[in-house]
Amino acid sequence: MNILILGLGFKKQDTTYEMERLEAGLQARGHTVFCSLWSDVLFSFGKETTITTQGKDIAFFDYVICRYPLSTTTERPSREIIVSSFLVRMYKHFVMLVDYAQHHNTKVLNQDVCGTLSSYDKMTQHYILQKHSIPTLPSFLYTGYNQTHYPLKKPFVAKTIEGSRGVEVFLVHTDKELKEIVEQYGAGNVLVQQFVPNRKDYRLITIGDTVIGGVLCVNENDFRTNAFMGGDREKIEPSRAMKQLALTAKNALNAECTGIDIIQSNNQYYVLEVNIFPMFMGFENATGIDFVDALAQHIET
Repeated sequence: MNILILGLGFKKQDTTYEMERLEAGLQARGHTVFCSLWSDVLFSFGKETTITTQGKDIAFFDYVICRYPLSTTTERPSREIIVSSFLVRMYKHFVMLVDYAQHHNTKVLNQDVCGTLSSYDKMTQHYILQKHSIPTLPSFLYTGYNQTHYPLKKPFVAKTIEGSRGVEVFLVHTDKELKEIVEQYGAGNVLVQQFVPNRKDYRLITIGDTVIGGVLCVNENDFRTNAFMGGDREKIEPSRAMKQLALTAKNALNAECTGIDIIQSNNQYYVLEVNIFPMFMGFENATGIDFVDALAQHIET
């Protein structure tokens, strides 16, 4: 197959472990692989609409593996340095590209969810997960600057609905802190969530209808367990209950390839977030499981 890997970086220096692993692994299985960045994509509107990258029409490819546009930073952000990790205006371009590919019979990984808002923001994800009776932590969306009281015990977590990698996630101790966060990021863009003070959670990777493995995510120095924030990964054997919860969550979003973040509190598992096409370097390093081979088998079926 002709396979396009798109959007795992935005600038040439942003090529990642994931892009290189996918390219090498898919080529080893006999596929012709093209790698491209979001900055290479051209939308043309005339007698016909075309979407191309590096001179090739998206319709040329049999399969596209893509991720929504992320900005990157070479420095680990501190609490004082806010790094916007999502290029907000680009989600419309992503949705259009997925629709264009489907119209030309080009398959896109996670295509049933990539054309919806649940691929991009935590608010929509929570709404869908709740509709399917999937347990999530009590959460509230801050829609006004004057709303400062929630039935949650402080401290609680405040996070922007479009943040990624633990950036724009804060531990809030006072109403004043919360108001300042909302004023900075805008009303309607901040999700307030119950804080579980155990400094660990789990990530399960699903491909197709299978949980291929899981890791324990731990950070002794920060409440955020993301690898980008210094969190460590340890291999685990997920319990049957964790696997069932992960598969139920990914099915609720109609996703093919996900990283399901799960936390345990009072002997109950809760879904924190469904990551659509997750980064997998930490997972592979911790577990020894070949993510790319599992994904390739899914693509080929």
